[in-house]
Amino acid sequence: VLLFMAVTGFTFSVMRAGIMILVYLIGIILQLEPDSVNSLGLATLIVCFINPFSALDAGFLLSLLACLGIVLLSKFFNKAISDICQKIKSALLSKSVKFILSVISVTFSATVFTLPVNILYFGKLCLIAPLSNLIITNLATFAMLIGGVASIIPMNIVTAVIIRPLMFISGLLCKFVIYTAHLLSKIPFAYVSIDKIYGAFFIVACAIIFVIAISLTGSFSKNIKTAVAVICCVAVMIPSIRLAFNSKVSDVTVNDVGNGIAVMVSDKNDVALIGCGGSFLTFNKISNALDDTSSNDIDYLLIPRNKTTEISALEEVTGNIKCKNIISAVDIQSFSEYNLPDNILYQPYGEFSLNERVKVRYINNEEVSVAFVTVDNTAILILFYPGEDLEKIPESWIYNSQILVSRYSLPENYENYNFSSVVLSSNKSFEKENVYSTFNYGTITIRTQGDTAYQIRSEKNA
Repeated sequence: VLLFMAVTGFTFSVMRAGIMILVYLIGIILQLEPDSVNSLGLATLIVCFINPFSALDAGFLLSLLACLGIVLLSKFFNKAISDICQKIKSALLSKSVKFILSVISVTFSATVFTLPVNILYFGKLCLIAPLSNLIITNLATFAMLIGGVASIIPMNIVTAVIIRPLMFISGLLCKFVIYTAHLLSKIPFAYVSIDKIYGAFFIVACAIIFVIAISLTGSFSKNIKTAVAVICCVAVMIPSIRLAFNSKVSDVTVNDVGNGIAVMVSDKNDVALIGCGGSFLTFNKISNALDDTSSNDIDYLLIPRNKTTEISALEEVTGNIKCKNIISAVDIQSFSEYNLPDNILYQPYGEFSLNERVKVRYINNEEVSVAFVTVDNTAILILFYPGEDLEKIPESWIYNSQILVSRYSLPENYENYNFSSVVLSSNKSFEKENVYSTFNYGTITIRTQGDTAYQIRSEKNA
């Protein structure tokens, strides 16, 4: 146990598991009845005593809560699984059903108890975990055991005949596990994003854990347990209603990239990226925005101009993220020095539909360089050139837009038009009414359900 802890670098999660096992084994040696919950509590106390900051480590919290969930719910699930399997006459089928149900029960227990940390730290809920665990868990365990055995055998001419095949098999299994995890993550709605600002989700998740723990103690009356069950149902129903309410929500995210444009439009599993330029951390900002959607790919990438303010992260984006359709509003020959994919379509003006609700129109010529995004009845005008002459923009675009997104600075005479809000992707401060600069607010998200009403949310308070 100590050797394994040392090999893995004494990380908080490994220390928790190692100390818990050691406490459990010491109890057996001293002929004391071991208790998993007490062992877990003592392990947590020791780890936090060694380093109090471990209480804020996401890996440690996930490990701790997952283990707690499995320990507390295992008796209940094991009894239910045994009752089901006893009714199956075929021994082989009974073992198969028991294995599948055991993996699902362990996954469910860990998922429920780690829900608060997943929401608080990552804002995501993995829906495909039962299937992935069913495929991956035993293979990963087998790979770890084979690799561990190979690593403790001294390497020499004789033992190399044993070690190398073992390491090859372990490496092959690890590659398969990684490939499978990557493949499963591509499945639509493999995970759902939960907006972190809804603290109610976090509170509800904590409440679920609390009431489950109380209901399993056995020291409460039937009425109390009934009340607990009702609370659980209500707690699950509240976020479900909220998720259903947000099912038609679309986000237009203006990333904080300094002097540049990188606007991500997302609706459910559909994503478009308009521009990918900026003066700092552009690719990281785009990657983070994509992580907040329910997709791993970009359906449409629009390249509005061949300036660094619009293309500074172009190679990183196309090299690391699958872009299904790439549209360039400038001549493709201007990108000859870039290492780009071949599926780039040159169209100086045009339109594309992300889905039946979201449409993007754009124009790039010597006079104007703009994009017009509509989400049902919500319209957003995006200016790529700060000195844009608004009078040369199509009237239907400029007069129907509720929101103006501009780069670096405010265009002249913008106040003569009916923009209810203006978002600036800029590296300098602006303090005007209804003007939101990424310099002051960080990444800004425009959230709409497609009607004329919308919400503007910021990464930080100005």
